[in-house]
Amino acid sequence: MSLVLWLALALILVPASAWSQSPGEINTPADPGYTGLWDMPNGRVIPDWNLRWGIGSSKPYYYFYITLGLFDRLEINGRMTGISGDTPLGPEYGDYKDKAIDVKLTLLKEKGLRPALALGATDIHGTGLFTSRYFAASKRIGALDVTLGLAQGMLGGKSSAERNKISGYTSGGDSAEKYLTSGDKDYVLFGGLEYAWSRKLILSAEYSSIKWENIRGGHEAKSPITLGVKYRAGDYWLLRAAYARGEEFSAGVTWQIPLDAEGPLGWQREPAPITDEKTLLEADQADDNGLARLLVNALTRDGFSVVRVIVARPDVWIELQNNKYNSTPLAFNRAFLIADGLLPSDVRQFYLAISYDGIFQNGLKASREHIRSFIDVRIDKDLFLTFSKQSMDRSALWKDFREQERIPRIEATPLSGWNLRLKPTFKMFLNDPSGFFKYRFSLDLIGSGTPWKGGLFLARLCTPLYNNISSSNKALEAEPARTDFADYLSRKSMHISSYGFDQIFELPSAAQARFGIGAFEETFAGFGAEVFKMFGDGRFGAGLEGAIVWKRDIDNDFALHPTNREPYQTYHLNLYGQPLPGSGLELGLRIGRFLAGDHGVRLEACRTFKHFTIGGWYTATDTSGFKSSFNKDYNDKGVFISFPISIFSSRPRAGRFNFGISPWTRDPGQMVYQFRSLYPMGSERPTPYEMKKHAQEMQW
Repeated sequence: MSLVLWLALALILVPASAWSQSPGEINTPADPGYTGLWDMPNGRVIPDWNLRWGIGSSKPYYYFYITLGLFDRLEINGRMTGISGDTPLGPEYGDYKDKAIDVKLTLLKEKGLRPALALGATDIHGTGLFTSRYFAASKRIGALDVTLGLAQGMLGGKSSAERNKISGYTSGGDSAEKYLTSGDKDYVLFGGLEYAWSRKLILSAEYSSIKWENIRGGHEAKSPITLGVKYRAGDYWLLRAAYARGEEFSAGVTWQIPLDAEGPLGWQREPAPITDEKTLLEADQADDNGLARLLVNALTRDGFSVVRVIVARPDVWIELQNNKYNSTPLAFNRAFLIADGLLPSDVRQFYLAISYDGIFQNGLKASREHIRSFIDVRIDKDLFLTFSKQSMDRSALWKDFREQERIPRIEATPLSGWNLRLKPTFKMFLNDPSGFFKYRFSLDLIGSGTPWKGGLFLARLCTPLYNNISSSNKALEAEPARTDFADYLSRKSMHISSYGFDQIFELPSAAQARFGIGAFEETFAGFGAEVFKMFGDGRFGAGLEGAIVWKRDIDNDFALHPTNREPYQTYHLNLYGQPLPGSGLELGLRIGRFLAGDHGVRLEACRTFKHFTIGGWYTATDTSGFKSSFNKDYNDKGVFISFPISIFSSRPRAGRFNFGISPWTRDPGQMVYQFRSLYPMGSERPTPYEMKKHAQEMQW
């Protein structure tokens, strides 16, 4: 039966109520994770800043995926496809597994009679086992969603051999990229219907254009039609079940959440700071120094550290380290409320500043009345920012404050001193021939100390609780940068994974410099230095960075490698910018020499929105100096996510989880990790630009 006849029959059988019923939300994943029907995509994308995790199974294939929506127009889907019973690498590795990235871009959003139109590609990089190009249109009519599309490549029924013949690919390089940029002119129709029976239940039917016999592990399908149901279980879960291709059942489960620091628990408003009558009376009678001392004590009790207060009526300088929140506006809000409840009415001008380890980051000058009016929503953000002043230059703001004839002595808490903390750490290694999933779970004891302004001593004791990391791959070069990773991460005994010292200096015009020495990571020890300056209120920046490091001895935490004694040198020009105001998009470019001596560029991109950061990087370097063909023509790449721990809390709080995925089995484009970095990529520095974007959070 042709697609046109199949759709016509299906539309005839649709109940009349579908054409008038208000639509339910039909925006759900296909089995491989991208937004679609069952195997085929549709013209829709996951909403902006939503993330979905899921699994799907349709024999012999099973899928693990994660999908991100950006700007309500772009969808990025990363997936792992397993093929049951296909074991080319032996029983230790298990089933054959293929990694893939799929992208979809909304060309036109649905409006009136116009359908939603999207252009997409599947498996866009690498071996190209599932590479396709497609165009899809979806139109909602009441509770009914109709999809029609044109597919090429795997979705269009072509085998890998047929795609390679069209693209001219033979061996080496990127098979997927070669096909996606080819001039393939063949296309095949596909389509489907989804009907929102209720807000929870969706009935779905698909006409597939895939020829499964042309795909690794597949066989000819009995029917191109798949029928199934999708059921919303609560606000975040979706269950899927279908009778696929006229021969077997498939199923899947998806968890989809909007990325928001407040999380599913919701935040309870912090109790307003209360000052007892005795302290209020003492503040009313105190001189400027006495007021400063009382305010330092109040801010410290509330959870802020490295507090520095100067009262010179009618002005007050409040500088603190924000250990309470991931948000600078929230910190300013809390500090102001505490000060406003304590200071007498003749203190009328506020200087609020954020510093870390004594290094100034950003300061805000505003009148007491304007801050109070903004927090109480009596003036809007634009008016408040017009009445206030911000600066990343301590000297500029300090000069403004010191226009007073007399400055009393400073009341301050000491720097953070020395502390110990335990941190569970998880390192994952995927897709090694000796086993697909390997990992190390350890409990790390981290000791740190800030003995003076900008200084940091750091040591990390790693205690592996479970570690099965190993690799059948061997180092590819005589002096490998990363391909000997397993030798270091496979250690099962307690060891000191890093230790050393790092110093940050404030330079004129709000620039900063950094110098570090020590064992920066389990693999390398040496020296590192950096200088960086922000421009445009922190929207742009530029700097220089370099390191000279040596391989560490695997068996001796305080010695260098006994045979690999040559130094590894890196140096880079670092460029940074936020090109689209308000979007949270950040771009970075590192130009220079990487660990293995290869020269080139590293492009980084991320989006930080609602205090979540998701991003990735891609390097292009000269690999002609490598001996191994595995390293030649390879471009290093990776992705990462950083999310606030407050999503698991009933109140806003500081702290983040960081997780990244990158190849550990290649040497090009590698860098050495440092204790700290001035390069601001994805770090939500408390700059004036960030403050302006998130100033509304002061009203929380």
